[in-house]
Amino acid sequence: MSEMIQFSVDRVEAHATMKRMKAALSLHKVNINKAYCELKVTKTKLTLVAPCSLLSIPCSATGSATVTLPFKEFYNLIKLENKATIEINLLPASVMIGNFEFRAQPVFFPGDEILRIIRLPAKYNLKDLVTILRGGYNQEELEINNIPKKIAEADRLGCSRFFGELWCGEISGKWP
Repeated sequence: MSEMIQFSVDRVEAHATMKRMKAALSLHKVNINKAYCELKVTKTKLTLVAPCSLLSIPCSATGSATVTLPFKEFYNLIKLENKATIEINLLPASVMIGNFEFRAQPVFFPGDEILRIIRLPAKYNLKDLVTILRGGYNQEELEINNIPKKIAEADRLGCSRFFGELWCGEISGKWP
């Protein structure tokens, strides 16, 4: 995995996108001072996710990563940029926009693949876990979403024979 990702976006396009997101937040009465914006970067696309909005713009990046930033601060930094292209660096413990660096925790991904989040119901059951195991998720996605721990908990509660066969046969060949 990379230790740093650099990406650049067109300033005008980034600013217009952030203005649309700000308008969506206002329309839905979301407090802009408490809202967060998630940046998902792949080699050719920057996806911005905030409450009530998900927008993408083209970018040029050296890798894939995701980072969550306070919306208002990110919006203000984009608005203040005056170069034609905004250069953003994601470092292991910080983000750098132009010459301004601040603390953040980016998550870097090998290749151009962002791992999916697995959503379980609040009161999930055996059927929900089986559905997830058969849902086409890769081993990393299962592990990052703590599915092996949930299966181990089901084992502790008495579902071991069923889960042992299912887990070993369909996913990894080993018990978590």
